[in-house]
Amino acid sequence: MTIYSTPGSADRFPARAIVVGGGPVGCLAAAMLARHGFEVDVCERRPSFLQHGFGDEGRTINLSVSPRGMRALAKVGCRQDFADAAMPMDRRVVHTRDRQVLITRYEQPGWRNHSIARNELNLLLLRNAQRRPGVRVHFSTACASIDFDRREAVFATSAGEQVRPYHLLVAADGAHSQVRAAMLDSGLLTCQQTTLDARYRELTLRPAEPGRLSRSAIHVWPREGFFLCALPNVDGTFRATLVLPAEGQASFEEIRRTGLRNLVRRHFGDTVPDIDWHTAQSRDAPPARMEQILSSTLHYRNSVVLAGDAAHTMAPFLGQGINAGFEDLITLDNVLARAHPGGLGAALSEYSRERKAQGDAAAMLSMTNYRELTAQTGDGRPPAPVSGLPLPIVINFLGLSYQEVLRQHLTIDGLVPSSIATGS
Repeated sequence: MTIYSTPGSADRFPARAIVVGGGPVGCLAAAMLARHGFEVDVCERRPSFLQHGFGDEGRTINLSVSPRGMRALAKVGCRQDFADAAMPMDRRVVHTRDRQVLITRYEQPGWRNHSIARNELNLLLLRNAQRRPGVRVHFSTACASIDFDRREAVFATSAGEQVRPYHLLVAADGAHSQVRAAMLDSGLLTCQQTTLDARYRELTLRPAEPGRLSRSAIHVWPREGFFLCALPNVDGTFRATLVLPAEGQASFEEIRRTGLRNLVRRHFGDTVPDIDWHTAQSRDAPPARMEQILSSTLHYRNSVVLAGDAAHTMAPFLGQGINAGFEDLITLDNVLARAHPGGLGAALSEYSRERKAQGDAAAMLSMTNYRELTAQTGDGRPPAPVSGLPLPIVINFLGLSYQEVLRQHLTIDGLVPSSIATGS
C-alpha cells in the first residue's frame, strides 16, 4: 500500500484537492480549483482514454450545452475550443406523427445551444485541465474507500492500493458515485432515489438526402408516452436517443419481440431511411436505465463536496444534467473566491444550500418537460408555461435560476411543492 504525503499549504486554501472522476465535470472542477491555488489530483477509474479511446461508443451520447454551461467554459478559457468542436443549434424542429415539421427558431442572436459528443467534450476539458500547473490526472485509479474523519481516500490501482490524504475531496464521479455511496454508508447524507420506467438507447442518423434534417437544430419526434430526439454532429450525422417504456406497447419489450426496425417503422417512419442500421445495436442489447437521485446535502464539513451527477442525478428530458453540473462549478468557484482563509467550511455550506435547491428544481423541471413532451396528442404542441414561451427556451435562455422558473412559470394548481418553490 502506497501512502502519499501532503504538501504544504497554499496562500489561501490548503494545498491538496482530490477530484474523484475524470469526466467533463471532474476535469472542469480540476481547472477551477487550480485557479484557487489547489494542487489537484484527478483520479479516474477508466484506463487512459487519451491512449486507448473510450470503448463505450454504444453508450456515449450527445450533450446540449446551453448558455448556462458556456459561462463555466468561459471561466476556464476554453469557450473557443468548445465552439470549434460543437454544432450551434438555433432552432427546435418537431416531427409530428402525421409528418408535419414544426420549426421554432430561437428569437435572439445569443440564444444558441451547442451539440457535442460527450467524449469530445471530455477530451477537450481534460486537455484544458492538464495544461494547468499542479493538475495531475491518474487513470485506472478507482476510489475504494474513504475515511472522512482522517481525510484519506483509498484508491485501487494496477500497482495495488494507494492512500491519498486530502484537504478537499470533490465527488464528480457521476450517477453511481462511490463518494456519495460512502457518505451514505457513513450516515453523512440521505438520498431520494427513483428509477424511472423509461429506458433509452442510442442510434446514429445519416440523412439519406443532404439537408433533409437541419444541422442547426435539435430534432424531436414526440409521441404519446415516448419520444425520439436527435442532435447534430460536425460530421453531418445525428446522435439520436430513443426513449421508451420498459414494457407494454411501444416499449423495449416490443423491440425484443419484433425488432427495432419494426418499432421505428410504426412510430417514426420518416426516420427509417436515415438510421444507420449497420451500427444500430442489436435488438438484444439492453437499454440503459434512467434514475433520479437527490441528496440531502452536497457537502461534509469543510472537506467534501459533491458536483454534477454525483450531487443530483436527473432525468435527461431537458438536457440540463451537464449544464446543472457546470453551474455547480460556477457556484463553487464563486464561493471560493469570496471565502477568507480558513473559511472553506462556510464556503462549502453556502455552495451546498444553493446547489441542492437548484438541483432539486432542475430535476422536477426535467420531469415536467417529459410529461409535456409525451402529452396525449403527441403533436409537438405542449402547453406553454405562464411566460408564453416553451419550457426549454425559458430554461436555457432567459437567465433565470431553476428555482425561479418553478416559481414564475410552473407553480400552477399546487404542481410545485412549497419546499422547492420557496427554497426552504
